[in-house]
Amino acid sequence: MDAPKIGLNHSALPIVSRLIKNASEYAVIVEKSELGATIIDAGVNTVGGFLTGGLVTEICLAGYGAEKILQMKYGKVVLPSILVQTDQPTLAILASQFAGWHIKTDGFSALASGPARALARKPKDLFEKIKYKEESEIAILVLETESKPPESVIEQIAAKCKVEPRNLFLIVFSTTSQTGATQVSGRVLETGLCKLMGLGLNPWTIEYAWGSAPIAPIHPRLEVAMERVNSAVLLGGIANYDVCIEDDQKLAELVKNAPSSASIAVQFSNTNTVQDSRRPSEEPSRFLQDLKKSGFDFFKIDPNLFAPSVVSVTSTRTGKIFRSGYVDADGLESALGLS
Repeated sequence: MDAPKIGLNHSALPIVSRLIKNASEYAVIVEKSELGATIIDAGVNTVGGFLTGGLVTEICLAGYGAEKILQMKYGKVVLPSILVQTDQPTLAILASQFAGWHIKTDGFSALASGPARALARKPKDLFEKIKYKEESEIAILVLETESKPPESVIEQIAAKCKVEPRNLFLIVFSTTSQTGATQVSGRVLETGLCKLMGLGLNPWTIEYAWGSAPIAPIHPRLEVAMERVNSAVLLGGIANYDVCIEDDQKLAELVKNAPSSASIAVQFSNTNTVQDSRRPSEEPSRFLQDLKKSGFDFFKIDPNLFAPSVVSVTSTRTGKIFRSGYVDADGLESALGLS
């Protein structure tokens, strides 16, 4: 299946304009760089919030996904959570939301996501696999970072996206902000889709996707914040996909190995065929161990360890539903500092 031509950057622009127009309401700071790029500070030198994080999630999905903030109960704890859904999972998630561009120069580092990735084709192998190309005179990029990008980085991003700097929109925030915590949980479908694709599923067979994840309490220390926000998805995220293939046996095998518990099971049993294997809640997951060992550099971690706690797939051909994993309420409570 060839990718439809839908224009990710232009479809995200109305949401970006909403942030700019209502800067005070969303607690963001809008300014122009020396080169003319629009920088929206959504959580570096400002507080951001749940609503801002929700809009950033929709921007990352290029306007082809919707979100809602609600409360959900996990064991004995009630937490704010984000519900995300999309009817264009491959383009909205892989071509846009996926944080697949690591921007790193002297004194600046950022995880970049959003529709401008389709212009820069970052990472190249992913865009070759999904066969998607886009050209646009505007570029919208979301940066998870601890500081605003210097002019040299802005110039670099504009060049990679083949746009004039004045047509570049950069949304920046820290993981320690409420915006950061909210949008990480809004990536629950991203982690599940990438895991399924890594296991061999053609992403174009996924027709619809929806999921939810708790939003972690914020913390001023970056390393603690990163552990919390990723634990929210790893231990409490639920991802659901409608897939159009007839091979139910293949779907069953994919789903069995897709949730975080399958990766965690590898740590204890040296097999990736363990389904729904429980682990002691006080035992840190392999993902969190590797996160710390890497110095909190996501690009040094095995991507197979990124996964929701529960993955459910419905075959649109046969109607059968395959589900694997579990919400670790006790582990979630401990990881989020609630116990």
